[in-house]
Amino acid sequence: MTQVTLHHLSKRYDQQHHAVRDLTLALAPGRVTALLGPSGCGKTTTLKMIAGLLPPTAGDIQFDGQSVLSVPAEQRGAVMVFQNHLLFPYLSVGENVGFGLKMRGQAQAVIRQRVAEMLALVRLPGYEARRPHQLSGGQAQRVALARALVVQPRLLLLDEPLSNLDAHLREEMRQLIREIQQALGITIIFVTHDQEEAVILADEIALLFEGQLHQFGPPHRFYEQPANERVARFFGSRNLIPGRKQGERVSTALGEFQVAASPLPDGPVLLTFRPESAALHPTRPPADAANTIRVHVTGCVYAGTHTRWQLIPAGLHAPRLNLHAVSDPRLGAWLREGDNATLYLPPENIWLLPAQQDA
Repeated sequence: MTQVTLHHLSKRYDQQHHAVRDLTLALAPGRVTALLGPSGCGKTTTLKMIAGLLPPTAGDIQFDGQSVLSVPAEQRGAVMVFQNHLLFPYLSVGENVGFGLKMRGQAQAVIRQRVAEMLALVRLPGYEARRPHQLSGGQAQRVALARALVVQPRLLLLDEPLSNLDAHLREEMRQLIREIQQALGITIIFVTHDQEEAVILADEIALLFEGQLHQFGPPHRFYEQPANERVARFFGSRNLIPGRKQGERVSTALGEFQVAASPLPDGPVLLTFRPESAALHPTRPPADAANTIRVHVTGCVYAGTHTRWQLIPAGLHAPRLNLHAVSDPRLGAWLREGDNATLYLPPENIWLLPAQQDA
């Protein structure tokens, strides 16, 4: 198990284009880390620098406390699996998987044994004689994983490995990658733009925007405690209400809200809550009800397991804010587009963000 540490890592292609800016991360050994962000945020560039395929402009990369900047890619013990599996079409599955061992001069008996072990690990036992053109997309990706793992690398680096698969195969591959990590205890770093994929697969997520790290930590923190407005929006917290904090209360144009203790100082803040963390009721609240917003339903979408609601504050003089809620689908029997309703925000489900953001 290898610990990867990035110290003030930067990559600049020219004076105008900074792909990665001053990135510092400590990735725990034997864990799965997601480099997450939109296209062009620097996540694949970071992965290639770790692999040794791109030199950084500045900073350091360490494996287990030792700098690897002067170590060529083929000696770092980090193998990379790309979106396209890149199997050799003229070799069998067994020959593809065993290629790295053959290049290292391993005996044929050792190669056969290791190939069989890796194919069993990726749920393709007995596929040695098949050709790449006989494989489905999911099977080809599993063969690519087996080929990477057969050389017993220190690190497994995955560049959006599931992006070309359909939803069912993506789910299977997520489970497989988790099984592989648990079986081998290997450190895995993978790149994705898919929040759901990162949350399901990763022990920790590093979220990048424009080459800069905005938040790093376990998946639940991104939902429950986003670092800033940009992180909150990326993870689906579209309810953002300007207000002013005073102790454990926040005054807004929609009223005053009781909140849980926050590390932010008193002053301007953004009050945010996730759509699924608010309770939507078709009835009018009591006059003294706390943490409620009277809302008007502007739209609803039935999604099977839940219903998504688009809301605006009700009243002639209410501020024009778009709000979003998620409810049990049965609420649709009592509430329709055009109705008024009450949105209740439990104090423990409210999170406060700094008011001033670069985003």
